Amino acid sequence: MPLPTQTNRPGALAVAALACVTVLWGSGVNGIAAQQGPSNVSGNYLKSTSQRPSDMPHETSRPYFQMSDQEKRNLIDNVKKVRLGDKREQVEALLGKPWEDYLVRRKENNKPIGRFVKYYVLKLSKNLVNDKYDQDVLFRFDNNDSLQKIISHVAGIENRP
Repeated sequence: MPLPTQTNRPGALAVAALACVTVLWGSGVNGIAAQQGPSNVSGNYLKSTSQRPSDMPHETSRPYFQMSDQEKRNLIDNVKKVRLGDKREQVEALLGKPWEDYLVRRKENNKPIGRFVKYYVLKLSKNLVNDKYDQDVLFRFDNNDSLQKIISHVAGIENRP
């Protein structure tokens, strides 16, 4: 049945267009009926798996950086010697040069509020941070370079407020 090119009924063209959209919408991109997902995979499994491949370490790939077991033991032992209130120079003399050292500023007025110093035991990627798999210790210093807090993601090193 040929479609009329002109019609006297208002809205007839809109109805025809809506019918076409409905057919196309239900067909999916390739003309195959759209599916809600694999029928043999539970919704809980899909929610628990990572959606980004960069979140998961590849068993065959090596991390960008990893301390040796001896270096890790030394770091753990030396962090136990660090006390809240120690100066940044004391901490660096004991632990060595940090991986990261940056000034932290307030967003509102750009005034410095302290410094963060980080030591990595394991870092999966050179340019990305992976909170799930990277192992690090973060030291927070105030504006006077006095240690205020230790935040650890390394087994054997406790957080200190």
